[in-house]
Amino acid sequence: MDTDIERILVTGSQGLLGRYLAAWLTETFPAAQILGLGRSPGPSDAFTHSVHWGGRALPAPMPMALRLRRSQVTYVRVDLRNARALSGVVADFRPQFVFHLASALRDDPPRALFESNVLGTMHLIEALAQPKCGARMAVLVSSGGVYGQPADAAPPLREDAACLPSDLYTTSKLAAEYAARLLAAQHRVPVTCARVFNVIGPGQDERHVAGRFASQIAAVMRGEAPPAMTVDDLHTTRDFIDVRDAVRALTVIAQRERASPIVNVGSGRETSIETVLNDFLRLADLQGRMAVQAIAQPPGAVRRQRADISRLAGMGFRCKYSLRRSCQDLLTYYLTDVADRARSPADATIRA
Repeated sequence: MDTDIERILVTGSQGLLGRYLAAWLTETFPAAQILGLGRSPGPSDAFTHSVHWGGRALPAPMPMALRLRRSQVTYVRVDLRNARALSGVVADFRPQFVFHLASALRDDPPRALFESNVLGTMHLIEALAQPKCGARMAVLVSSGGVYGQPADAAPPLREDAACLPSDLYTTSKLAAEYAARLLAAQHRVPVTCARVFNVIGPGQDERHVAGRFASQIAAVMRGEAPPAMTVDDLHTTRDFIDVRDAVRALTVIAQRERASPIVNVGSGRETSIETVLNDFLRLADLQGRMAVQAIAQPPGAVRRQRADISRLAGMGFRCKYSLRRSCQDLLTYYLTDVADRARSPADATIRA
């Protein structure tokens, strides 16, 4: 994107990736007006997900770096499944660039997965096709999980590798890709699908392996839990990318006038879950002092993943954050931001 950017639309702006993206866009394009869309009531000092501390579920606090200038980031509550409401917002704003991050959660009911991920995406493309909208690029954020574990493709996974989603969530994300590309071609809306691999960073919750490790280890360090953990298969590998690098990558992709239809967003490194756990234990000085019990993966689970990031690298992108730095910042987030929120008498807590 260049200096004449005036209007940027971000769907799913209240989630982890959305908050970081809005912060990055605010810093990078200070003159631009950023419109965030989502289903949550409105901006606050917490993410839309919860974290846990001392047996309580807490609204996940935002790191201080994400306290945005309210005057620049405007938020509108709208459900992307409501085509009429969405079309009205898009027509009024006329975004030049669009980042589509809104998504159902992995454990949502099947109907909700497809309504939010597929139907919502279709409604967005149709809204962008309205006369005089004129979006220059829409980046659809998909998942590296759409590849599954193809029998004929060992890591690294290129964008042209076969896709064999292993669950309904990734199936819905792949279906959203197909629907977006077909509608985009029909309506001549420029769209690129960014397949984002495993994001890690401050603010991540315990549904994700790194967030789960950070939460449990922070609790042990604070004397809130005994030094014992039950973890998934430690030999499973994933491609981890810091959330702050991921949002920079999305911005780089959006700047390409003729970007490839699909671009992998990852670090290009294959890392075992055991390596991630050991990084956290070293940072906490708990190596050799934590009882760790690993459980086997269920049949059909994806065992290995690593992105081929040649396309992204060809756009000039390089990661800035090491895995160790990401783990350090995530652990610090639980030890400080989450612990402080747990002590606050104003927090909204739910007994787990």
